[in-house]
Amino acid sequence: MFFETRPPETLANLMLTLRYQTRFMLDKMIARQEDDFKTFGGFRERLYAARIAARAEDWVNSLYSRLDCSKNADELEARAAEIHEQVSKAVRSIRKRRGWLR
Repeated sequence: MFFETRPPETLANLMLTLRYQTRFMLDKMIARQEDDFKTFGGFRERLYAARIAARAEDWVNSLYSRLDCSKNADELEARAAEIHEQVSKAVRSIRKRRGWLR
């Protein structure tokens, strides 16, 4: 009904206006995506970051669960010492691989 009641010139102007607005919005969207890509990387990089974050969260949760299941203070201290030793070994291993060993 809208199109039948308008003169052809008005419809042509409306179509041109819609085309320019669509082009403007697409240009803004592409510019935003380019900025996001420069800032956050591509899809694979984002997936990799999410996977690393999930692994770190799993490790922290397992660490706390190992400490939290201690039945007394002595057992808690023993588990903390065990975890500290494992972390120290991992740090030494990384330093050795990278040639940072003092």
